[in-house]
Amino acid sequence: MFVLVDPGSNEEILRNQLFKEGLTTDAVGRIFLTHYHLDHLLNIRLFPHADVLDGNMIYTGDAMNPYTGYIPGTTIQVVSTPGHTPEHASLVFRNELGVIAVAGDVIWWENGAKQDTSRLAILSKKDPYATDITALQKSREALLSIADYIIPGHGSMFKVQK
Repeated sequence: MFVLVDPGSNEEILRNQLFKEGLTTDAVGRIFLTHYHLDHLLNIRLFPHADVLDGNMIYTGDAMNPYTGYIPGTTIQVVSTPGHTPEHASLVFRNELGVIAVAGDVIWWENGAKQDTSRLAILSKKDPYATDITALQKSREALLSIADYIIPGHGSMFKVQK
């Protein structure tokens, strides 16, 4: 079963990316939402049979079931990373590259913006949508300290500069 993170709002791009990976919408059994901004969740409608997860609940149809720590049945850790929004959560897992953090909008760049991935640039980057700047800073610091690579909410995966 595949876990899709933040299916976004552009159906064409999503379907093309799934196709490139040899997947269909039916192959996705779980969708993880880092937070509830529309640009991250509008395409959940394409997955009517998938469970939807946030940082602490699994939604299956009308049922809600709490969980903690890891996405059930996986080694994917769920980490609370508030700041961009109060409920924001990120995912952390290990693969052949090392520790990967799927950061959602704890770290993001506007379309076309230069992606400066230095620690100082990331920690000082302004987020006009942040609900709690202090919490956002702590969340960024936490992800930078544990990850070898980070996948931002908008932008390209990058290697963390230690």
